[in-house]
Amino acid sequence: MTDRSLHLSLPYLMPDQAQKHVTVNETISAIDGIIQLSVLADDINAPPTSAAEGDRYVIANNATGSWLGKEQQIASFQDGAWIFHNPQTGWLSFNQATGEFLVFDGQTWGVSTSTPTELQNLTVLGLGTNADTANPFSAKLNKALWTALEIANGGTGDLRYTLNKESQANILSLLFQSNWSARAELGLVGNDHFTVRVSPDGQTFFDGVKFDNQSGLATFPAGISTASLNGVSNGENRNYLINGSFQIWQRGNVFSPLSAFNYGPDRWIALADGGRTHSMARKNFVSGQSQVPGSPISYLQYQAQGTGVTGQFSQFGQKIDHVSTMAGLEVTISFYIRSSNLTSLDISLIQDFGAGGSPDQLAGTASISVQTGWQRASVSMLIPDISGQTIGIDSSLTIAFSIADGIQDPVFELAQVRLEPGPFASTPRHRLYQDELAQCQIFFRPLSRGVGGFADSSSQVFLHHSFGQKMRVKPNVTLANPNPIMRFGGFYTSAVNSTFTSIVIQPDGFNVRLSGFTNLTQGQPCYVASNDLFLMDAELY
Repeated sequence: MTDRSLHLSLPYLMPDQAQKHVTVNETISAIDGIIQLSVLADDINAPPTSAAEGDRYVIANNATGSWLGKEQQIASFQDGAWIFHNPQTGWLSFNQATGEFLVFDGQTWGVSTSTPTELQNLTVLGLGTNADTANPFSAKLNKALWTALEIANGGTGDLRYTLNKESQANILSLLFQSNWSARAELGLVGNDHFTVRVSPDGQTFFDGVKFDNQSGLATFPAGISTASLNGVSNGENRNYLINGSFQIWQRGNVFSPLSAFNYGPDRWIALADGGRTHSMARKNFVSGQSQVPGSPISYLQYQAQGTGVTGQFSQFGQKIDHVSTMAGLEVTISFYIRSSNLTSLDISLIQDFGAGGSPDQLAGTASISVQTGWQRASVSMLIPDISGQTIGIDSSLTIAFSIADGIQDPVFELAQVRLEPGPFASTPRHRLYQDELAQCQIFFRPLSRGVGGFADSSSQVFLHHSFGQKMRVKPNVTLANPNPIMRFGGFYTSAVNSTFTSIVIQPDGFNVRLSGFTNLTQGQPCYVASNDLFLMDAELY
């Protein structure tokens, strides 16, 4: 048995040894000098003249004085003298002069360059700054680099950065700040849709773009305002929908109930009841309101009473003349919507090839979330090309808004509906009233006061009228008032249970005979003095 330990060369107590305390104290002093080793420097080769008790150094090369021949050993000043310790391979020491760790490789001391291969369960980590419980990982730096581990080095060549949140209602986002105040955020903000939003003050946020996680479709809640959009001026009204601002209501202002395949506001038709009862009503904006831009006058309130039939939809929409409309193009549907009890709404485009044509086909569909306050929603779809399809009579491109079954008495309000070519929703606007009315009257128009003619006999009148605005096709004519009033010069007369006989009905006008009068003077001029005498219908059904 040797008289010293193998690694630290500490003296053992020997049998029958006298003054054992000396050996014990020597061992304690040695342990005190080399355990948790921290030296003042590693570049000094001569003993300092003013060493303090407990000072320790790594002796540099070319040592002199009492350090002569002790290069790379640990010099510890104890009890007024230098004690030396021979390091073993792998010893570590902290260098107080440089703030670095030193490691002994068996020959010399050098700065430790070894890297930990694992750091597990750290509670805080600060890089260039102090981390705390609010920000347990903090980094203060000017550049950062993440790169994939190459195949040659045992990796896959890919790099996927994964972030996770606990549930849909939580927030998972990247927040961008300026002078510690938020200005932009992107991520899953309170739902599972990917949202990019901005803020002027770090408190109020505006959603710029939102990607639906079910369909991938992008919506632009705040809209897009550019000088030129999709190749045309942003000032041009590119809306393929007629009466998308709901300012024309030639049939009336309230429709309750409204059966399937009947029209409410001009150009808007109830498509399917889904086991519910439709109703539509005109509502007017308060003058000066700012929630829905574009200065709209009216909006649509849609209601469907009941919960509906399982698997069916309550649906209404608009049929755009001819299935070739924007075929093969990307289009964008945008609108403002709010609801007190509806959380989502489905929108679809359907290519109807008409009577005798190819079967209908779904051009695109999407679902949008609905809130209690006015919000703008937009979805983009690619309408299929119709090459090789057979186009029949009265074909159309139909936009449909659908409510699924299971929702009790759904109600929502709709404004500024647009369908336009391109991947973006342009600034909301509506046509002038007279221009919108002219577009609506291509499909439907009531005829009332001012239609002129003459007494064709003592009991009937002959009426002639040119529409001015040519209708889509030859309209179906309905006598809406069976007791019309006619003015003959200075007197009025009315018919009782009147009927009419059409002579000529064309898209641009008609000639009819109206019976049911008495004691007329043949040849005497007259004109209609009743409202909504005839209804001229050239709609798509």
